Amino acid sequence: MIISLAHNYYIFDYFWNEPAILSTTDIRHEPFGFMLAWGDFGFLPWMYTNSFTLYLASVRPRYQGHIALDIACVLLWITAMALFRLTNIEKHNFRTYAFEHNNDPTGYKVWGKAATWIKTKEGSLMLTSGFWGMCRHPNYMPDLIMAVVWFLNCTAHPTVPIIPFGYVIYFWSMDIHRFFRDERRCRDKYKEDWDKYVQAVPYCLIPGVW
Repeated sequence: MIISLAHNYYIFDYFWNEPAILSTTDIRHEPFGFMLAWGDFGFLPWMYTNSFTLYLASVRPRYQGHIALDIACVLLWITAMALFRLTNIEKHNFRTYAFEHNNDPTGYKVWGKAATWIKTKEGSLMLTSGFWGMCRHPNYMPDLIMAVVWFLNCTAHPTVPIIPFGYVIYFWSMDIHRFFRDERRCRDKYKEDWDKYVQAVPYCLIPGVW
């Protein structure tokens, strides 16, 4: 039930914040081809459901609930989901404000303070405040953590949850691969401006670590 509710809220959040989705890497930079067409309409619906809810249904007679684990998973998921939304909406709001003010975000505030950013030669604005001043991809880790939370929710029974763990491997591999592609794309596009950005925001995914 926890996983079903989490997945349904994830979908609800996607559509509720649909304008913010339009400014993400998937929409702005991924060409619509086989990967997105088959992935979104074929692979993902099958992979997500079979990896967790159908897997748990198949082991339900042997499932032994664990209240402490369930509570920990719920709290961790709420935290990760909140960070996922806050990080994405923070950048989206910054971009929207800049767009509405002729690409000049002067006066925009993040966490109650004047926002800082780097303007590239071709006109793009790279936010260096708030979550986006802590690391260059703060929206990745919450998504990765949620995948682990769903896996942990499948561990409170004797059967080894190989299928849910397979999802974690798939999702982490996909997201980390996307991270490196995004870094390479930005470096090729912004060149020395990207070097300035890396100096301003040195950490990749985990503030203070990497």
